Amino acid sequence: MNWHYVINGEQQGPISENELKQLFEAGQLKESDLIWREGLSEWVAYGSVFGSPTSAGGEQAPTPVPHSAQTQAQNAPLPEGIGTGGQTPNADLRKQALEALKGQWGLAIGLVIVSYLVFIVMGFIPILGLLATLICSGPLILGIVEFFVRVKRRADPEFGQLFNGFKNFPLGLVLYLLLFVISLGAALIAMIPGGILIGIAVVSSQGGSEAFTPLMGLGIAILYIMIFGMSIMIYLYFGLSFFIALDEPELGAVHALKKSLAMTKGKKGKLFMMYLVFFGWSLLTIFTLFIGMLWVGPYCITSLVAFYDDLKDPVLA
Repeated sequence: MNWHYVINGEQQGPISENELKQLFEAGQLKESDLIWREGLSEWVAYGSVFGSPTSAGGEQAPTPVPHSAQTQAQNAPLPEGIGTGGQTPNADLRKQALEALKGQWGLAIGLVIVSYLVFIVMGFIPILGLLATLICSGPLILGIVEFFVRVKRRADPEFGQLFNGFKNFPLGLVLYLLLFVISLGAALIAMIPGGILIGIAVVSSQGGSEAFTPLMGLGIAILYIMIFGMSIMIYLYFGLSFFIALDEPELGAVHALKKSLAMTKGKKGKLFMMYLVFFGWSLLTIFTLFIGMLWVGPYCITSLVAFYDDLKDPVLA
């Protein structure tokens, strides 16, 4: 059985299974490095297939890695996600997400709870809380994204990665502020049609007995619909920005925004349907007093990682 493998983002192979194991034993291949052979639906980590225990043939297991070395490995560059050019159905991508989350649910739910609490605490602090939210949200989101990218790519997800975004603080901050400005500008533009109708209604009703007129109601309805629609468009155009920033931090925040636009070209309908499924699941969590969001959140983010990775062109010809 011939295998292909990826090191530093470059595909190698084909090589035999014995040769692949020899690379691992020589330290040239890590457990988190991606491998693939015919018959597999996606690239998987070496450790998820072979692991490191003593094999049935009696080969000696590699020497256990010291804790300090494990810590360094957790902070190592992520393995590259490899896709099909966006050809995988969303249902299959969600199945991939569930597979990746097996054995990681406790850690993922714990991370979601802590991140929720951090954002809630910042929101309750007057004035300084708003400033803290603007400054810290980007790096925190970058850390959350890194954790779930590692879950999907089976690359040693750890709770502490929640705060890894602060190691690249300028990137997270700038990307978040750019998205904030874009969202604010889009919201102001979306308010124009409804705002005009509301203004006309207010002027027309001066001196009248009715404080609320059908024209004002129409203006308010259009206002909310336009803002909601513009919010969806922002998600569809720039929803992959933090994933891209994580994979290509050296290219900066503006590059992440531009590449998100390019990657979602022709795939926005597919991405919308992915969002729509989780919007429905989120509504259902109302019956659990939103406790169900602790499961829906990790499932959603991991599925979006799968969607993002699948948009990439396949390494194999």
